[in-house]
Amino acid sequence: MNCFVKILKKLFLTPLIIFGLQSAVAQQANWTHFRGNNLNGISDATNIPVSWNDSTNVIWKTAIDGKGWSSPVVYENQIWVTTATEDGKQMKAVCVDFNTGKTIFDKKLFEPDTVFAKHGVNTYATPTPCIEKDFVYAHFGSYG
Repeated sequence: MNCFVKILKKLFLTPLIIFGLQSAVAQQANWTHFRGNNLNGISDATNIPVSWNDSTNVIWKTAIDGKGWSSPVVYENQIWVTTATEDGKQMKAVCVDFNTGKTIFDKKLFEPDTVFAKHGVNTYATPTPCIEKDFVYAHFGSYG
């Protein structure tokens, strides 16, 4: 799973998120935090592909509006990420189905009264959400 998350982190830097490496179909464990369930970045996953591109070892692709650098979190068949408009005026949480890539939820969480400056290469949706049964927790740094 660790390799899966590293792959997703790299691919999430573009507006198009690519999920679902072939070995991920057999996913058994959840990935509930930035660095996994034990917060150490270690996964039990085996037979992870070592090469991929936009057409090799990809099961599905899903476009996500806005930009975000959060890592995906996984619980059962839900994958959650955060995203924000490029100008930081809308903060959202998006959930896609692990098996199909179809969007389950695309929730605008809030619109800040004031948008603060950020580093030019960063986004307004950098912090990774965390998840547990029936709950997902998202925050956006100083915005809350």
